[in-house]
Amino acid sequence: MSKLKLLAAAFVALALVTSCGGGETTAPDAADVPEPVEEPTEEPAEQDAASGSIDTCAFFSEADAKKFLGGGVTQEAKPPQGSLLGQCDYATAEGLISVQARPDTEWDATKSTFEENSEEISGLGEDNFFNSSFGLLVLTGEGYFIHVLSTQGGQGFDKDSSVEIAEIVLGNI
Repeated sequence: MSKLKLLAAAFVALALVTSCGGGETTAPDAADVPEPVEEPTEEPAEQDAASGSIDTCAFFSEADAKKFLGGGVTQEAKPPQGSLLGQCDYATAEGLISVQARPDTEWDATKSTFEENSEEISGLGEDNFFNSSFGLLVLTGEGYFIHVLSTQGGQGFDKDSSVEIAEIVLGNI
């Protein structure tokens, strides 16, 4: 192909691109844009012991855990297993918080097993006890009890932080 024909073909191609608006974009008419479809939102499932599953992470968040443990918190939800209805653990290098739920049908046996060297915390849940070797257990009145374990600085289970955590959990049930 001669140089002249090649040059003419390039001009024709350039003319076609510019006349077709090749480099320009225009916004479509508002009438041409489909309305966004709203996805139906699901209501959170009612949580009770009869369902066999309690989302304890919904009662105590990662942000709550950071207030006690500082930054760098990792959260791990554990699925129901045996009589464990749910468990949510939060950990840092400085400590651990675990919030567990178990059916209230186990309350009496659990309490009698760990009642020695335990103390009751006034005004917390329907019943409760704290044992420095076993943590804080609180009967919720919702068909299950919560078990709160809080260690900070490797010093065993901490009663004061366990009580504060339980109060947050009970406020979110």
